[in-house]
Amino acid sequence: MAAQLLQRQDGPAVSDELIGRLYASRQSELTHMVADLPPDQRANLALFCYRRAHLREIGLAIAATCDQWSLVNVAGKAGDVLYANSRSQPEVVEPVLPYGRRKITLASLAGQASRNGAFDDAEDALEGAEAVL
Repeated sequence: MAAQLLQRQDGPAVSDELIGRLYASRQSELTHMVADLPPDQRANLALFCYRRAHLREIGLAIAATCDQWSLVNVAGKAGDVLYANSRSQPEVVEPVLPYGRRKITLASLAGQASRNGAFDDAEDALEGAEAVL
């Protein structure tokens, strides 16, 4: 697994297989999966995952296994922030539910008039008045 992270051009080269295994694993398994990586490669992997929204929690879990120096060495000030975030309590974010919004409704008179046929009668009366003018 360590060989999969050796290349670094724009960031660490991480195989799709490794990302799939990380994504499918539980938090407790993550620690064991990255335990054999050297500190700088583990920090690179943490940064790689943290920068992607769908892997952010995995990045934080991996960063929690890194020391501050490794993260700062790899990412500078961003590594410092990543270190702090990986050791803080996660915030509870309440989801925005669609049923919490007010429904958009049509005017109640227009809806009632069309059900009773009165709307059609009013439209006919308007057409008759225009014809007289």
